[in-house]
Amino acid sequence: MDPDLERAVHKLYRDGKSHLPEYAEARERMVAARAAQAGANLQAVRRSLVELAAHAAKKGVRLGLENRYHYFEIPLPDELEELLGLGLEEVGHWHDVGHAKILENQGLGTHEEWLRRFGDRIIGVHLHDVVGLTDHLAAGLGQIDWGMVAQYLPADALRTCEFQFTNSPEEVVGGLRWLAEKGIITLRQDVGD
Repeated sequence: MDPDLERAVHKLYRDGKSHLPEYAEARERMVAARAAQAGANLQAVRRSLVELAAHAAKKGVRLGLENRYHYFEIPLPDELEELLGLGLEEVGHWHDVGHAKILENQGLGTHEEWLRRFGDRIIGVHLHDVVGLTDHLAAGLGQIDWGMVAQYLPADALRTCEFQFTNSPEEVVGGLRWLAEKGIITLRQDVGD
């Protein structure tokens, strides 16, 4: 897909025009362009995934299919459902809370849909916050509904904080404490001391 289609949508969003018809039109052009090519690309992903899963099984490794930041990347929810439906025991969902929220902010589905549909298949999660289209903020500094995230995360899901280097040490410690307060992670007593 022509990445300029997504750039146009992002520019309109950042310019505060996401409520205007021109935004909806640009978004629909992007959705149509992706749909026109998704079938062939998904077929290639399916073939690769079957091959990778066979290798992963021999090594005792699990593969997590991550929801992506860019709309043109695979998978979207229906595609993830198809890929997880292949019956490959080594394959699960790696949930990125920021990516799901950014797509939601653009009017391209909801964060909760990802969690509701695939919560039982989550093997890991990337934890970071979002404002608009900017992610990798320390938890608690943005728009993520952490209570919602907590209700869907399996207890055994791996958790990785993806706080960008631009977060201050205080923001990082605050983000860890925020996640602990929300029941998403458990902290050692010496964190932040």
